[in-house]
Amino acid sequence: MRVAFTGHRPAKLGNYVPNSEPEQRVRAALARYLSELFTDRPALTAIAGMAVGFDQWAVEICLSLGIPYTAAIPFEGFEKKWPLRVQQHYSELRRQAVAEVIVCPGDYRPFKMQKRNEWMVDNCELLIAAWDGSDGGTANCVRYAWKVDRPVKKLEW
Repeated sequence: MRVAFTGHRPAKLGNYVPNSEPEQRVRAALARYLSELFTDRPALTAIAGMAVGFDQWAVEICLSLGIPYTAAIPFEGFEKKWPLRVQQHYSELRRQAVAEVIVCPGDYRPFKMQKRNEWMVDNCELLIAAWDGSDGGTANCVRYAWKVDRPVKKLEW
């Protein structure tokens, strides 16, 4: 089974403080769910969009559980405007992926984030979402999954 992840940036999940209480709740909920899936389906693989927040937390949990993942990158240079420390962490996570896909050529354009989301949904069997119901990129990804009849597991945290 191949899962993909979509979720909010840290601001919508509590704050940008590393290991904050909201972050720990979200991580714990995802780790529990993935552990259950992995126990039932040892061939579990994942796709991650690699954004700061839920995407990268999901990758870290995959690494801890031994779940291989594909890095779905909306365009080369996605991380250029992030702080250096965050760019370095992204690069390390990217290096540990079993595969990577650069979804769109060229530089930043807002639509490329949705194209990445659509690629992830089109290439997974289940979308796992850390979504609070608000509008934004995560909502767009979930709506696309519903549109193409892909199952969505909304995490509770």
